[in-house]
Amino acid sequence: MIREVQMHARAAQRLAEVALQAVADIEERVATGHSADFALKRFFHHHRELGGRDRRFISNMIFSYFRWKGWTRIAFDNHHPAACLCAWMLDADAPHPAADALAMRLDSALPDVHPAGHEDTGSKLKSFMKWTSGRVEASLLDLAPAWLADELWIPEGVSPAEHSVRCIESFQSRPPTWLRLTTGSEDKVLDELAERGFEVQRHKILQNALSVTSPLQVTSLHSARNGQLEVQDLASQCVGVLCAPKPGESWWDVCAGSGGKALHLADLMTNQGRILGTDIRPGILKQFAHRIRKTRYSCITVRSAPAPADVPTSTFDGVLLDAPCSGTGTWSRNPDARWRTALETIMQRAEKQRMLLNEAAATVKPGGRLVYSVCTITRRETVDVLSDFEAHHPDFKALRTTHPLSGLESDGRVWIWPWEGPCDGMFVAVYVRTTPSQG
Repeated sequence: MIREVQMHARAAQRLAEVALQAVADIEERVATGHSADFALKRFFHHHRELGGRDRRFISNMIFSYFRWKGWTRIAFDNHHPAACLCAWMLDADAPHPAADALAMRLDSALPDVHPAGHEDTGSKLKSFMKWTSGRVEASLLDLAPAWLADELWIPEGVSPAEHSVRCIESFQSRPPTWLRLTTGSEDKVLDELAERGFEVQRHKILQNALSVTSPLQVTSLHSARNGQLEVQDLASQCVGVLCAPKPGESWWDVCAGSGGKALHLADLMTNQGRILGTDIRPGILKQFAHRIRKTRYSCITVRSAPAPADVPTSTFDGVLLDAPCSGTGTWSRNPDARWRTALETIMQRAEKQRMLLNEAAATVKPGGRLVYSVCTITRRETVDVLSDFEAHHPDFKALRTTHPLSGLESDGRVWIWPWEGPCDGMFVAVYVRTTPSQG
């Protein structure tokens, strides 16, 4: 049941004005390369008078604005009040006093605007065209950069147009929050979530993956503070499953970030073996170390990323390269990213991925596994990178595996599409090293 927010008219008008100010400020920062998440945190830091309810409204307007910017920029100037209101209404399931105040202000410009969050994307397009009195022509393809359609990898048997539309449609709704339960803590965590009134759904195949659609303050959970529960997208959980590490093995997580995948490897290895997690960013390694301290894992070592010459060859039973990428697979969670990602960025990322993959390959033992993952769905950063890698590394063979979400056999290349969770889009390739390199 959706409850309508109650608010005094003057407070609603004030909140509407603050939200419009936030859109203008944050779009300016996004235009300089900052993420909307980062810019929004900064905005709230300077507006500490805002309560939780007001922050939720502003956050929703910000991300709706970027999600539907492809349409609203055709009809209105950037961060125009009408653009903000239309975007909010396209995602909203119920009225809000601040949105109503903005609608009254724009009544002559948008006489029929209404919450349309329950509608599918095609119906939302019809509603938007009606709101704007048919002044503009828009399509689903306008909701993403023009270069995207040519960059997508197209599955066999699917038309490029059909696949492009499906990808873009998936970008237009935020997926649920996914949680990963650590082995042995499942019952305790589920009991705590139930006691707190959270509605969760356990994945039918990955039983330790839970989806939560209601707002969740993870740090308030005892199980999260004790390392029994991690926030980790379903697609990222699939990466750990595809690594298939065994207790006692040695693994290197090359671009470990804040450590989500390394923690998953440690859980799958029952804390037996050795995991090296590295990254070039000191700040994010501090977050990684902090996360480890909350857990029972003693098998993980965190270090700054070494120079290639400093890494011994043929060292690890498994190497995971979760490479820096364009992040197109995360556009449903980060709608602003589509407007700050250029084609040149994808080309640069692909070159970096080739270099990192070559360096990582040298550290894999004969018989060991090399896993390449990227949260992107572009051809250039996935199959093109692998074609180059395979041409120069005949000592690595694709390892047939099982798709974690469907259970179907794979040739070693696994695509996880945003609509499958729903979750982030992800590409994963699994190789085994057959012999030492001859080069």
